[in-house]
Amino acid sequence: VVIDTAGVRKTRKLDGDIEYYSHHRAMRSIRRADVVAMLIDASVPVSQVDKALAGEIAEQLKPVVLVVNKWDLA
Repeated sequence: VVIDTAGVRKTRKLDGDIEYYSHHRAMRSIRRADVVAMLIDASVPVSQVDKALAGEIAEQLKPVVLVVNKWDLA
Protein backbone atom coordinates (compact mmCIF):
# COMPACT_ATOMS: atom_id res chain seq x y z
CA VAL A 1 0.00 0.00 0.00
CA VAL A 2 1.32 3.44 -0.92
CA ILE A 3 0.09 6.50 0.98
CA ASP A 4 0.63 9.94 -0.57
CA THR A 5 0.40 12.53 2.19
CA ALA A 6 -0.03 16.27 1.85
CA GLY A 7 3.10 18.39 1.78
CA VAL A 8 4.53 19.19 5.20
CA ARG A 9 4.78 22.84 6.25
CA LYS A 10 6.37 24.64 9.17
CA THR A 11 4.45 23.87 12.36
CA ARG A 12 3.92 27.55 13.11
CA LYS A 13 2.26 28.00 9.70
CA LEU A 14 -0.45 25.41 10.34
CA ASP A 15 -3.23 27.98 10.20
CA GLY A 16 -6.32 25.94 9.45
CA ASP A 17 -7.78 22.65 10.53
CA ILE A 18 -6.95 21.03 7.19
CA GLU A 19 -3.24 21.90 7.46
CA TYR A 20 -3.14 20.80 11.12
CA TYR A 21 -4.69 17.41 10.39
CA SER A 22 -2.62 16.96 7.21
CA HIS A 23 0.56 17.48 9.24
CA HIS A 24 -0.49 14.98 11.90
CA ARG A 25 -1.62 12.46 9.29
CA ALA A 26 1.80 12.72 7.60
CA MET A 27 3.58 12.15 10.92
CA ARG A 28 1.34 9.17 11.68
CA SER A 29 1.99 7.77 8.22
CA ILE A 30 5.75 7.94 8.86
CA ARG A 31 5.33 6.05 12.14
CA ARG A 32 3.23 3.35 10.46
CA ALA A 33 5.30 3.00 7.27
CA ASP A 34 7.61 0.12 6.43
CA VAL A 35 9.55 2.34 3.99
CA VAL A 36 9.29 6.12 3.51
CA ALA A 37 9.77 7.82 0.12
CA MET A 38 10.83 11.40 0.78
CA LEU A 39 10.42 13.82 -2.12
CA ILE A 40 12.91 16.70 -2.41
CA ASP A 41 12.66 19.57 -4.92
CA ALA A 42 16.13 19.99 -6.50
CA SER A 43 15.33 23.48 -7.81
CA VAL A 44 15.34 25.00 -4.31
CA PRO A 45 17.74 24.62 -1.36
CA VAL A 46 16.93 21.97 1.22
CA SER A 47 14.64 23.67 3.74
CA GLN A 48 14.45 23.42 7.51
CA VAL A 49 11.13 21.61 7.05
CA ASP A 50 12.87 19.02 4.84
CA LYS A 51 15.60 18.60 7.45
CA ALA A 52 13.05 18.23 10.26
CA LEU A 53 11.10 15.68 8.23
CA ALA A 54 14.29 13.70 7.54
CA GLY A 55 15.04 13.84 11.26
CA GLU A 56 11.59 12.46 12.08
CA ILE A 57 12.10 9.63 9.59
CA ALA A 58 15.51 8.84 11.12
CA GLU A 59 14.13 9.05 14.66
CA GLN A 60 11.48 6.48 13.73
CA LEU A 61 14.30 4.27 12.31
CA LYS A 62 12.52 3.96 8.97
CA PRO A 63 14.30 3.01 5.75
CA VAL A 64 13.99 5.88 3.27
CA VAL A 65 14.04 6.23 -0.50
CA LEU A 66 15.10 9.76 -1.38
CA VAL A 67 13.28 10.96 -4.51
CA VAL A 68 14.60 14.14 -6.13
CA ASN A 69 12.37 15.89 -8.64
CA LYS A 70 13.05 18.90 -10.90
CA TRP A 71 16.64 17.67 -11.21
CA ASP A 72 16.84 19.19 -14.68
CA LEU A 73 16.18 22.66 -13.21
CA ALA A 74 18.90 22.48 -10.55
